[in-house]
Amino acid sequence: MNAKKLITGAVILAVAATAAFSAPKKRKGDWYNSYPRQIKEGNLLVNAGIGLDNQLGEDYLDSYIPPLEASVEYVYPLADLPFGFGAFMGYSSYTTKYSILGTTWETKTNVFYSGAMVNYHFNLVDEIDLYGSVRTGFDYESVKSKTTGLADESTSAFGFHYGMAAGATYYFSDMFGVNAEVGFPTILRVAASFKFKL
Repeated sequence: MNAKKLITGAVILAVAATAAFSAPKKRKGDWYNSYPRQIKEGNLLVNAGIGLDNQLGEDYLDSYIPPLEASVEYVYPLADLPFGFGAFMGYSSYTTKYSILGTTWETKTNVFYSGAMVNYHFNLVDEIDLYGSVRTGFDYESVKSKTTGLADESTSAFGFHYGMAAGATYYFSDMFGVNAEVGFPTILRVAASFKFKL
């Protein structure tokens, strides 16, 4: 590396460092670095609700139990940022069935899933707790298949579960509210929310 490139790199590094250290510091209480007033550090947030997933559009759908989900979150800041840490679990089931020339194929799938989640809260709208969520965990899927003239078959498998969502909770009181989330793999979920002070 010649001297000209070395000097140019040093100048760019010095300018970047100066800009970083002279930038206005974030203030506690800004919309992106503080909890909304409805929740506080140490709160325990519990949601229980029902959702919709992409199985609703499955071909030959015969029956469907949409995702029944529950989650618990402990509100605790990390590096002074408004995080919440928790766990979730859920269950869904669907059956597909179709017949051709007297032969019927029926498959029932049950899915159990659970894991850990991290939520980031935003103090953006008065009276509403807005947050983004990432989740990871495991799926357990069991499948039972019936075909006319053949023996029934059963299989099961574990899989990796991951998801993300954007949510909002409106609290009617210090303890009770309603929650809605949009995301993946649960496309839409509505839930009852409960808040406890620990």
